[in-house]
Amino acid sequence: MQAFWKLLLAAVVGATWYHFGGEDAAMALVFFFIIVGVLFMKPIRYQDPKRREQYMQRIRDSREKKIALENERIEELKRLKKAEREQEEKLKKDFEKRINKR
Repeated sequence: MQAFWKLLLAAVVGATWYHFGGEDAAMALVFFFIIVGVLFMKPIRYQDPKRREQYMQRIRDSREKKIALENERIEELKRLKKAEREQEEKLKKDFEKRINKR
């Protein structure tokens, strides 16, 4: 409902300009869009410094968690590759022992 009143006010301003401005439709339309833009903009609000700092701290914590998870993932991949290499070496040694027994 509030949007309707904003659009109506902008239309009234545009129509008034059209009527008193020498019937210049292009300029009336420009004024309509400017007024609509201004009315639908959200004003800058006061930000409480404590609340802003809490928000920034949450962002930092989130970033640190992501980095820690990524580091854990990398370490896990390294462990898996190392375990895979060790398994390959073990299989290779077992194979060589079997061949050497013959």
